[in-house]
Amino acid sequence: MTAFKVEHDPVEPAVGYRFDYGGRSVVISGDTGRSDALVEASRGADLLVHEALAGHLISRMSRLAGERGLDRLAGLSADILDSHATPAEALDAARRAGVPTLVLTHLVPGPPNRLAERVFMRDTDDTDVELILGRDGMHFVLPPGGGLQRENLE
Repeated sequence: MTAFKVEHDPVEPAVGYRFDYGGRSVVISGDTGRSDALVEASRGADLLVHEALAGHLISRMSRLAGERGLDRLAGLSADILDSHATPAEALDAARRAGVPTLVLTHLVPGPPNRLAERVFMRDTDDTDVELILGRDGMHFVLPPGGGLQRENLE
């Protein structure tokens, strides 16, 4: 296991983790915005598990909260935009690192249904990376020699 620094200002330290075993590897981003260190640590990994925030939705929520005089909520929601990656940014990190499978997790705001999932995943349609929207209970197996098995333990 290797820990590496990621970008999550103003919170420091913030780290991601890479697990290597039996010729296979998994990287977990931790909370991070765009991070070159994450891309570098992910090079050649089999699976990247990356947090994701729908920036377009959070921006709108922040603006609406401000319009309604909810200044604290508006400020908090605006502050998290730079310290988390959008689905498209996570996908870009996986592409740049050459990771074939990306699982998005720690979703903000969590999409409650299939329509909301499509809105959440904006700008991720055209991809050569297998993109999976993570759900509680998902289980991934990386057998020796290659491939990826996905099981749902719900």
